[in-house]
This record gives sequence, structure tokens and C-alpha cells, in this order.
Amino acid sequence: MNFMKRMLHLLLAVVMLLRCFTLTTAMAEDTVTVTMNVSNTPVRGDVRLEKTGKQLVRFADKTDAWGNTVMTPVFQDGYLAGAVFELRAAEDIVGKEGTVFYKKGDLVETLTSSASGAVKSKTLPLGKYALTEISAPDGYVFSTEPYPVTLAAVDKKTAVVEVKVSASNIYLPVRVTLRKQKEALKLTETENGMIHQTVEVVAGEGFVFGLYNSAVITYGNDQKLPANTLVASGITDSKGGLTFSGMFPHGEYYIKEISVPDGWLLSTEKYPVTLNSTNKAVSENVITVYMEDPILNHLIYTPVTLTKTDISGSEKLPGALIEVFDENGDTIYREYTDANGQIPNIPVVPGTYTFRETYAPNGYALNVAVKTFSVNASGKVTGDTVIRDEVNKIMLKKTTDNGEPLPGAVFGLFDENGSKIMEATSTADGDVVFSKIPFGSYTIREISAPYGYHPSQKEWKVSLDGTYVNPTRVLDIVENIPAPGRIQILKIDALDKHPIAGVQFDIYAVGSDGKPGDMVAWMTTNDKGAAESVDLFPGKYRVKEHENPNGYVAELWSEEITIGMDEIVTRTVTNMPIQGKIRIFKTDSETENGLPGAVFTVTRVSGLPSHNGENDGEIVAVITSGKDGTAETPLLTWGEYEIVETRVPDDYLDDGWRVTVNIPAGVAEAEAMDEAE
Repeated sequence: MNFMKRMLHLLLAVVMLLRCFTLTTAMAEDTVTVTMNVSNTPVRGDVRLEKTGKQLVRFADKTDAWGNTVMTPVFQDGYLAGAVFELRAAEDIVGKEGTVFYKKGDLVETLTSSASGAVKSKTLPLGKYALTEISAPDGYVFSTEPYPVTLAAVDKKTAVVEVKVSASNIYLPVRVTLRKQKEALKLTETENGMIHQTVEVVAGEGFVFGLYNSAVITYGNDQKLPANTLVASGITDSKGGLTFSGMFPHGEYYIKEISVPDGWLLSTEKYPVTLNSTNKAVSENVITVYMEDPILNHLIYTPVTLTKTDISGSEKLPGALIEVFDENGDTIYREYTDANGQIPNIPVVPGTYTFRETYAPNGYALNVAVKTFSVNASGKVTGDTVIRDEVNKIMLKKTTDNGEPLPGAVFGLFDENGSKIMEATSTADGDVVFSKIPFGSYTIREISAPYGYHPSQKEWKVSLDGTYVNPTRVLDIVENIPAPGRIQILKIDALDKHPIAGVQFDIYAVGSDGKPGDMVAWMTTNDKGAAESVDLFPGKYRVKEHENPNGYVAELWSEEITIGMDEIVTRTVTNMPIQGKIRIFKTDSETENGLPGAVFTVTRVSGLPSHNGENDGEIVAVITSGKDGTAETPLLTWGEYEIVETRVPDDYLDDGWRVTVNIPAGVAEAEAMDEAE
């Protein structure tokens, strides 16, 4: 076998020599000359290029950390078509005979890789060359560094040498970076102590995004990935940043939000992204897409308006300091109600909140009630968002000394300068109420008492500010001391001014119609004839003598009397005693003619009760009979009298005449007959 190969090689050599030699025969005159031309074939070379790189072969389905199915692209090494190279002389290419084939830097040939990834240059003179990639297949990184190629003879028998160059292209990886921002609640405190919860924009951490293909992706053996398939996912970091990086088929994509933290609205917006497959130099081996505009997520919150009104709800009250607390008891808002009595648009996330008034509007009492409202996920507000204030009040209770309500007492509210701010008058229930008082320090005192009472001398110091709570009890119970009057009656005998005891007088209140009403009191004269009523409220009264004293003319005294405050009204009431006369007829017993000159002494035995017997035994008259024998006493009050003849006319016997006579009530005169012997 080896022998046969050697014979074949020899035969080929002979053929080549025969082709190179020209046989010329010259006939000399005496010799034959044979001339031969002998040439050598130069060694040549060529360049074989093989181009490879990562290629999309399939998609692997994976479940990400958030439960989403992600179709992840898988790349493997393979042959690349379409890579374009320039083959240039790296030096002057000169033949042995001095022929210059190429000068240094001359373009020798442009080569493009085929479907198999291979391409072969033309046959070239030996020398040094440089193979430089000028264009990579779509989506791949090409190198600007030349591949050195040296074509040199390897032996005396190889006519054409081949240099193989293997070049690999890097598939352009992708880096897509986005910035996420979110709305968040922020607490700020002003210099005057107000606290506001406002919505601000901050970095959005914890938002999950996906990268989706916009169009069908064809790969492998005409396999297709449907459009709108999730090919990558990620979550934003603490700075709100997220970068999708790796190898992805180049083309049109979009980014869409997949999930958000609780409390934020999920965005349905698609953000287009183009993965540009423009050829890149090796120093720019990443397709970088930076989304300049941040993606904003809106916070799920509800603007809540709190309202301050008066107790009726009809009047809106500005100037109330309201404090709002979250479920942890932390203050999230502190502000005064505006001119409309509101704190508008307080941003709150779903939850339960409380609020209370910490400073009341001027003239109103602090409402210490804690109100509650709730906001659900859909933004519905339930509970109380209105707080009502009653006007501030200072309350007194006005009573008599026996605890009965006393209307008509006037009180004044005086400021620190002594100026009267307002008045209040006690009602039928005795209530004294100052209301809607401007904040400040005050003194309360009674200006005037109802008629018949002395005003209280007490003063009350009070201070009102926005923390004042309307009391449920009265500040004080103010008793008014009556300023009563009295009626005094002196009952005396009209004749001798002697006091009359035991006489009753009835007292009747005179109504507004001028007519006596109910009897309110009575009084009875003592042994000095004096009677004094109990304390009587100033006003008009009718005083009537209840019954006629024994022994006096029947004439019942009555008078309307007006009593002023602290006034004692006195009246002297006289009674005329019943009176009579004693008439004595002194006669001669024989002739029965009147006998003059007889003297009689009249002595009171017992008389008027008003005298209490103090005048018993008193000689009340000495009378002498006249010409007709008649002797008559002056008027005498009723009672029992003893008449004694104390002088008998001359020439007549003294028989010791003595008689007792009773002058009864209602009898004008009494007669006594005396016959003398």
C-alpha cells in the first residue's frame, strides 16, 4: 500500500516536470542541443473562519418568589451567520521575485459567515494578514481587535496552506432599569405646634414588576413564544430601583406592575421598552435601557373632613383645636377648624381613628367626648365626623332662705377692669345662666335682688378659656335673705288709752286685682295692747279686727296696709267702750217729792277686761241730787258699781242706803230709785 502511494506521488511529479520543460532541438551541423525551461509553483494559503455565539434555543418555565410563572429564555452556543470580517495585509506582501501583491493595510477581501458559521478566503500569497470583524450578526457584540493570520509554508510538498480562525460573538445582554415612587403619608409639625399628615412622593420599595414581550418570539425549530408572556420579574429595592438584566431576545417589550404592597393601587399601565439590537462595540456589551420618568403608585387613602358645629348643628364653628389619633394612639393631625368650621381633606388610610377637641372656640365650652370614625378599603367613611359644642355657661341657682327657687334676681358678669359684660336674671326655677362668654377672667355678683330680698354680698371669680368644660352642676346656690316688714297694732281704750288685751287681728294678702286673698297670718294683742305680725313679704295686705272686744262698741277695724322692705308699719286702733249713766231719784218717802241735797258716792266694783281689775274700788263719781231730787253720773263704762249715800239732806234720817248697779254692754243708762224718810 505504501509502495503504491509512493509510485503515485512519483508519477505526479513527472507530469509536473513535463509541463515545465520545453524541449527544443537544434540541429547543429555536427551536434544536437536540447534546451529545457524549469519553473517552481509558489506555495499559497487561505483563511478559514468559523463564527459561533450564544443562541436562543428554548424557554424554561419557572415560578418566581411571588407565585408567577416566568418563561425564562435559555441560550446555547451555536454557529452564527452574517458576521462580516475584513481581511487586510498586516505587512507588505511581496513575492520571491519581488512582486508586490499587497501593501500593508490593503483590503484583501471581505468575508461573511455562512449559515454553518464558516467562510473561506480566496487563495492568497504567503505573508502576514489581519482579520477584523466589522459587523456582527444582529444582536451580537463584535470585537474590534484584529485576529492575526500568518500564511507560511509548512513543508515542500503542501501547495496551499490553510489557517483556521475561530471567532465567538457575545450575545448582547440586557439591562433595563426603572425607578419606582409611591405616595406616602408624612407627618410634619409646625412652629406653633400644629401637626399635619400630608401625602408626599417617596421611593417605592416592595413593588413587583414584570417584563413582557410585546410580539411573538420565534426560536429553535420555528417555535413561538406568544406575545404578552412574562419573561422576567423583580421587586423594587429600598431606593425604589429595579433592574432586569440578562440575555433576552431583542425586540419590543413592555414593563407592567404585577403586585403592590398593601395600601397602594395597582397600576395597569404598560411601559414600552425597546431592546435595541444595533451592533455594539465590545466595550459597550450591554443593552442598557434607563427609564427616566419614575413610575408612581398612588396610595389608597381617603380625604376625611371633620366638622365643628354648635350643639344644634346649624352653626359652623371656626377656631376649635381638633386632634386626630390613629389606632396606636399616635397623633396624626392637629389643627384649628377654618372659617367654615372644618378641617378639610385629612388624608387617612383604611383603619379606625379617634378625634377630640382640645381647645374650644371662643364662647363655647370644651367638648371632652372622644369621637370615632372608620375608613374601609373602598374609602367609605363610617362613624362620627362631626363634633358639637354647647355654648359655655356659668350657672348659679337662686333660692330663698328656705330653699325655694327665687326668680327675678339680677346678676352681672364683670371683666377685670370692672366693666359689666352681660347680665343674667334668675328664672322661675331659680336658674341664673351666663352663656357664650368670651374667654377671660371675670367676677360675678348680684346686682339687684327680687323685691323683698336683700342682694347677696358674695362674689364669684371665674376664668374661661378654650379648655373650659361646661359644668353639670351649678357654680353655687345663692340664698337671698328676705327684707320683710311687719305690722304692729296698738289696741287701746278710746277714752282712757288703756291697753286692750286679747284682740285678734287677721292679715290677708292683697292680690294683683286689689282684692284680699288668703289669710297669711294673724296676731293677738298682749296685756299692753300690742300685737306684732310675723315677718311679711313686702307688699299689700288687708288687716281686719277679728271680733269686737268684750265691753266695747261693736265696730270692727279694717285697713289695707302696704309694707316696704324692712319696714315696720304701726297702727293704733282704739275701741270706744260701751258707756252708761246712773241716775238716782231722791224723794221724800212721805210726799214722794224730789229731795235735793243728797250726796252719793259711786265706786267701780269691777269693770272692763282691758283694765285687768286695776281700777276696781275707784270712786268714779260723787253726785248730788238736785231740786227735783235727781242725781246723775257722767258716762261710765260698763261694769258693776256701788252707790253709797254719803250725805243725807238735813232733817232726814241716814238709813245707810247702799246699792250695787250693773251697767251692761249696750245699755246707755241705769236708774236707781231712793226714797228718803
